[in-house]
Amino acid sequence: MGFAQVLSLLLAFSVPESGERTALQVETADGVMLETVVYDWPDRRAPMVVLTGHGHDGVGSRAVEKLGEQLYRRGYAVVTWSRRGTGRSGGLYDLGGSDADDLAAVGASLMERYGRRSLGLVGIGSGARATLRAAAGLARAHGEGEIDAVAVYGAGIPPAGTHEPSEPPGLLRKLWMRAQGVRVEADSLPPGIDRLREPLQRLRGTPLLVMAPGRESFASVDDVRRLFDAAEAPKEWLFAPSAGADPSVLGVAGRLQAFLERNLRREP
Repeated sequence: MGFAQVLSLLLAFSVPESGERTALQVETADGVMLETVVYDWPDRRAPMVVLTGHGHDGVGSRAVEKLGEQLYRRGYAVVTWSRRGTGRSGGLYDLGGSDADDLAAVGASLMERYGRRSLGLVGIGSGARATLRAAAGLARAHGEGEIDAVAVYGAGIPPAGTHEPSEPPGLLRKLWMRAQGVRVEADSLPPGIDRLREPLQRLRGTPLLVMAPGRESFASVDDVRRLFDAAEAPKEWLFAPSAGADPSVLGVAGRLQAFLERNLRREP
């Protein structure tokens, strides 16, 4: 077992004796196997929340696991997954180019395996971008209303007024990422706000919570607000001026939990 795998197990949140932890491998359309972990309750009635972290954060990353444990202990079934080329997922990390399709594959697999349970998607940083696009894709493929709630923390988009970058990471960046266990493939960097307008339009009618931390590097508060303004109702806004890159802080996590409580339902 490699260092990345050991670290993943050490950081994974603890499951009470009454809970269940199931490790899955989800296959994408192009045959890549994605590491996916489901923290569920034995009665299989809890609403499901899929967490997508920032960058190559995935199963075992601190920000994802801390927030996941909070939601799990509030009675949700929590799903975490690792992007291609990270953790125990196959393939090569392509700087987020496949994130939306891969997350949609995870969502479709959950629907098939667990049936039609209330489902929410939560994205952090660049995971926000993937979450919005995947939710739109699932709505298109499975019908409107398949996703019951979407929440994003930050936006993970290039700053306003800049050109969308297209160069792959430099040599030093690649070496650093490989040292973290990330298998890198050269590809274009993520889309800007304009390319998120179509997914936001497709999510019309799906409750959306947009949260902007005051201290973080995912995107400026103005950029996150632009994303919020481009979305259709119903939508909610939260600016957390003292929050940083960790969405598990009290004010942010509490607002997220309240939003999910209003919009996800427990099966009878």
